[in-house]
Amino acid sequence: MIPLPDRDPQVRRGLLIVARTDLLQARQDYPHLADDRIDQVLTFMSDTIDALPAPPRIGVLQTLKPA
Repeated sequence: MIPLPDRDPQVRRGLLIVARTDLLQARQDYPHLADDRIDQVLTFMSDTIDALPAPPRIGVLQTLKPA
């Protein structure tokens, strides 16, 4: 495993994906939550994830050496 700094775009991507998945699950578990507000947050999270650099291919990771 290659350690990444806290502000690395791939760390942010991973945290946003986990948070988005949790929010999607919460919306299913608690249907009384405000759907339009959750939809706004989910859209913002998706747009942010899409704006981050694409994750590297696995083959590329094998050639990287830890700093």
